[in-house]
Amino acid sequence: MGSSPIIGTQSTKRKDLKMSEPTESMIEDWNAHNDHADGVEIDHLNEYRGSLLYLFPTLKYFEFEHLPLPLQEVSKPFHTIAWDAASKIDAMAGGDLHQANIGMQYLLQAKDAIVRSFVGSTDEVT
Repeated sequence: MGSSPIIGTQSTKRKDLKMSEPTESMIEDWNAHNDHADGVEIDHLNEYRGSLLYLFPTLKYFEFEHLPLPLQEVSKPFHTIAWDAASKIDAMAGGDLHQANIGMQYLLQAKDAIVRSFVGSTDEVT
């Protein structure tokens, strides 16, 4: 089949793909639910992020640091929205995870379409 892969799907197969920095909202939610006088402990925050990835597997497709810089600028807002929403849903300890994951899939489709619309015209994105 000659169709091109979805950008987000292709990126997660890279072994060297690093997870981007936590969003400000994630840090705030972490601090609100954990009594750390000295702020966020990175090991615990990474564990928290791992638990969000377990609940919302689609989050891994919102990583953007492997993209060329102009496409990173297009993709980054979607990363922030996805991780902030996952963090808020987890913090509320409620909601329908099935519906939340469907929402994440729609957000991923939107991100992929927007990023693809800039592929080939990255010189114009600034």
